Amino acid sequence: MNDLITREEETRTAICRFCNQMIAIQAPPGASPAEMDEIAAMSCTCKQARKYQIKVGRMKAAVAWSTERYAEPTRSMVRSAIRSVFEKAVQKVSFKEGDKKTDIFMDKDDYLVIAQTVTQKGEIEF
Repeated sequence: MNDLITREEETRTAICRFCNQMIAIQAPPGASPAEMDEIAAMSCTCKQARKYQIKVGRMKAAVAWSTERYAEPTRSMVRSAIRSVFEKAVQKVSFKEGDKKTDIFMDKDDYLVIAQTVTQKGEIEF
């Protein structure tokens, strides 16, 4: 949460989706109830909210990594894949770029995994 409050933000109350605790938050005017609940979930200190905050942080780190690693249009596809896997819209995304195959999925411990394998093609003559 940003420590600096701009004049456009106002103090409002929202409910943490995990523990149902009402929390005072700083939200922009016109923020929807869903946006305010997201701010509350990212501000709450309950165990489930902390776990969610860590997961969101990991997802953002993966998106930042993909921004440096891939060029457009692959970058946009990888970002979309990361978000889709994170939101559990899909279980796994696989794509191939040249000789590299990339799989994006969540492991059993709920960590986002980006696995890359390189196929080496070649002929050996004797």
